Amino acid sequence: MATYKCKICGIQKNDTVSSQLKTTITCKGTEENPEVGFHNWEQVSCEDLICN
Repeated sequence: MATYKCKICGIQKNDTVSSQLKTTITCKGTEENPEVGFHNWEQVSCEDLICN
């Protein structure tokens, strides 16, 4: 299972169905960039051999 973090707002999600369903599609941004848009995900960890 991989964990991802949004480069813009900092929220995290993982590969579980529950996490996917609870994570918003839009990103609220930060104080420096308050524009609403889509998350920009980067992988921060991987706990199994499937992630490459």
